Order: sequence, then structure tokens, then C-alpha cells
Amino acid sequence: MESNFVIQEGHVELLGEVKELWQKLNSHHLNGTDYFKEKFQNNTFEKRMKSLTEKALEGDIQVLVIKDTDKDCKIGYCVSTFNADGTGEIDSLYVEQEYRKLHLGDELMKAALKWLESKEPKEIILSVAGGNEKVLDFYKKYGFQTAAVKMTKVQGQQDGFTAYKDYKISAEKSMLKLGDIVRLLGASYWASQRSKEKIIRSIENSLCFGVYHENKQIAFARMITDYATFAYLCDVIVDEDYRGAGIGKALMDYIMEYPKLQNIRTLCLMTNDAHKLYEKYGFSNMDDPSRFMWNRRKDIF
Repeated sequence: MESNFVIQEGHVELLGEVKELWQKLNSHHLNGTDYFKEKFQNNTFEKRMKSLTEKALEGDIQVLVIKDTDKDCKIGYCVSTFNADGTGEIDSLYVEQEYRKLHLGDELMKAALKWLESKEPKEIILSVAGGNEKVLDFYKKYGFQTAAVKMTKVQGQQDGFTAYKDYKISAEKSMLKLGDIVRLLGASYWASQRSKEKIIRSIENSLCFGVYHENKQIAFARMITDYATFAYLCDVIVDEDYRGAGIGKALMDYIMEYPKLQNIRTLCLMTNDAHKLYEKYGFSNMDDPSRFMWNRRKDIF
């Protein structure tokens, strides 16, 4: 390890030193999960510190903080516990992005494992948050292997869909019914001349949503997005025979709460007659429509 990096070792008294880094790790998990954002949003360092302090009282704890002495700042940490049942655990490990190619995570792991193995634990475990699976290869270098995969049921979701009255709402492409989508769009004022081939291609390249009743798809919508900065909502349609039952609103609720769309700043859409519906979800007329330009090629349907 380079001379300008030092590792400080301590116990409970050092936990306060890792607060800012722990919060960055929690934010990393928050951004990486599709289904458990509320868990990480409600997670606080104070709650975690209380839990770790209780573990330390019943067993033992090691806190490692790695510092860049040239910049006089903390750049990584590792917390490990030896629990009352004799289990050693790597509780959390984090290194700032710009320092990750300097093998500082390896230095923290070596020091943590040395401390845990000195306790002669019956086993050493760690947990990896969903969405952060890319770190598995790092841990495998130190002899960790997947012993089990713990899965938690997402509240309100069953078999890839959310229930609304007698209907199912889902973003699963495997549930889409192409024949029903072609029929729905064929009855619309904006896509009546769109070919089946173009509908298929648009589905392949979009985030799609469907509402289902028994064995029939009775509503459809799709979002064109980069999942980072911009999303365009289009092709929102409900079967005429099912209108007036709140299905359009339920579909919009599902779309606006969809996990992968939560961090996108700009969402837009176009509508001839549904302004009141979309206004409920924060959509409004553009402040300066003169900035908006398009190339509408009228010979292409």
C-alpha cells in the first residue's frame, strides 16, 4: 500500500468516522435496486450504528478506516463483527470510486479477515445487496462462495404483476399479447396506420406496460427511455369496453411508481384530449414550447 494511505483500526468508538462513507454505500444500494428503494430510503446511519453497537456488546467489532493523508480525507472503511453465536461477519465495505483501482479494498479485506480468523469463528459470512452482484467476484477471491440466495417478496406484486380489482398490471414483456396490442393501437387516432412489424419493433425497444383481464390484454402503454435522464410516454390506450373503470388511472399509477423510472428528471408525452389525467401526475404544458423542435416525416407511418 502506498505511503500516503493509512488504515486506522478501532472498535465502537470509530463508528462515527464512517458515517459519510456509509451513507454513500447506502445511496449506491438505493440506486442499484429496482424493488427495495423504500428500505434504503428509510435506512439511517443511526439505526445501523445502534445495531452494530448491540452486536459489539454481545461479541466484538472491528472498524477499519482508510485515509488519504495527502488530502487529509477518509476514502474507505470496513466494519466486521464477531457475533455472540460464534459467527464472524463482514458487515460492510466501501471504497470511494476514484480509489478503487488501487487495491485498497483488498487491503481492508485482508485486515478484516485476519482479525476475524484470530477469533476462530465457526464460519465467516457476508451479505450482498440485490443489484450489487458485480462485487461477488471480488469476494470470491477471498474464498467466499454463494451458500444460498435469499429472496424477499415485493409487497403488492404477484407472479410479475400488480393486482387492481379484477385486473393485472405488469411490465413483464412475456405477458404482452401482440394481437390485442395491434387491435388496440389500430383503433387509436395516432397509430391506426402503424404496421404490425413496426409495433413489434417498438415493443422490442421500449419499456412496455399492460393491463390484463382474464386472458385478454385490455390496456397498453410504453415508455421510450435511457433510464437515466429522459423518458417519453406514448401509446397509452385502454380498450373502449373497459373505460370508466379507473383502469387508465391505475395504469398511470403503476407507471409513475415503476422503480426504474424514479431517478429520471424529464418525462414528457403528447396528448389531444387527456390533459386532466396527466396533470394529476405532474405533467404540464411546456414553459417555452418554442424550444421544442421535431422532424415529422409525413410519408412515414
